Amino acid sequence: MAAFLRQALAGGRQLSMLAARPSSVVMSPAVQLAARRFKPSFVGEDGWVQVEETLAGPPYQNVVLDGRHETLVDEPMTFPDGQDTGMNPYQFLVASLGACTSVTVRLYANRNNIPLERIRVFTKHDRIYAKDCETCTTKTGKVDKIFVKVQLEGDLTADQRNKLMQIANFCPVHKTLTTETIVDVAAME
Repeated sequence: MAAFLRQALAGGRQLSMLAARPSSVVMSPAVQLAARRFKPSFVGEDGWVQVEETLAGPPYQNVVLDGRHETLVDEPMTFPDGQDTGMNPYQFLVASLGACTSVTVRLYANRNNIPLERIRVFTKHDRIYAKDCETCTTKTGKVDKIFVKVQLEGDLTADQRNKLMQIANFCPVHKTLTTETIVDVAAME
């Protein structure tokens, strides 16, 4: 499947993964169900992503589609009726931050000829008591805290390592999470 998509995209064709899939490729029942309702003319354009209940699997399982990729979301086994068939929503949130951090650091290293061999980013979401946070404006209840650990491999000088760690804080997703964000939820016909 991945080879088919790489070949199709390399040829310059803009293909919907689900519409252009060869008939010999087997999709999971959850994705088959979502594919029947998938709207490639809307999803994937201008950054839209579709998240839809699978209705064929565990009660909280959703399929995420963007026109080229598909993945499952679920709640962990510790959640009532969760079946852990995919990452949970908070894991997707911090995964986007980790991926963006990695790409931003790699881009900087490549542009500046820094001998970075590999970057690994570990992320975690948690809720902490506001009273335990010295820099938080909220002083009661709990606040969200995202932990990011960056591992840099390569023959790097101390200055290069420090600069890459500074750059790690400038990824666009980091900026989105730390500045004012508006979430506009609207009903769709």
